[in-house]
Amino acid sequence: MAITAIILAAGFGRRMNGNKLHRLVRGKEMIERVLETAASLPGLDSLVVTNDPKIREKAESLGIRAAGNEDATNGQSTSVIKGVLAAGAESSGYLFLMGDQPFISHSTVMRIIDEAMDNPGFIIIPKSGDRTGSPVLFPSEFRDELLSLTGDTGGKSIYRKHPESIRFVEVGSELELLDADTPEDIEILERTGE
Repeated sequence: MAITAIILAAGFGRRMNGNKLHRLVRGKEMIERVLETAASLPGLDSLVVTNDPKIREKAESLGIRAAGNEDATNGQSTSVIKGVLAAGAESSGYLFLMGDQPFISHSTVMRIIDEAMDNPGFIIIPKSGDRTGSPVLFPSEFRDELLSLTGDTGGKSIYRKHPESIRFVEVGSELELLDADTPEDIEILERTGE
C-alpha cells in the first residue's frame, strides 16, 4: 500500500484566541510534535494542509510536503479534500492526523498502518475503551466520498455510514486521542504529561 499521511493544520482555533497549533505543550509546539511523528513514519508520503508559513517551513524542513487551503473558512471538509487531491490518484490510503493531537505516538500510528496492511479495504480507527479518535486511515475505495464532503464535516460522517468497513486498533493511553479544542484542553494535556 502507498499510504499518504495527511496532517490537517488549516483551522483557525477560534476558541483559542489565535493559532492553537503554536501553543506549547510540555515545552514544544503542538504542531511540531505531530509533524515529527509523521516524519518518523518509514516509507510514507506525508503532507500538511496549512495556510501558516511557519508550519509550512517546519514541515518542509522535516521532508513533509505542504498544501495550502484558500477555502479553509468553509470548514474542515475543505482541508480533507485538499489533502486527498494533493496525495494524488496513486495513493492507496489516506491517514488523517490532526494538528492539535500532540501526544499521538509513532507506535500507535504504525499499528494503524499495520492493521490497514493486513485488512485492505477497511477504515482503521484508534480507540481507548469507549473513546474513538484520530488518526483515521481510509483506503482509497473511499476517495470519492472524501472528495464529496462539505462544510465543517470530516471523515466521521463517512465511517458512520459504513460500520461494516471499520476495524479498531486499541491504543494504550486515552491521552493519545485527546485533541486541544479549548484552553482547558491544553491544561489537561499539560497536566497529564506524556
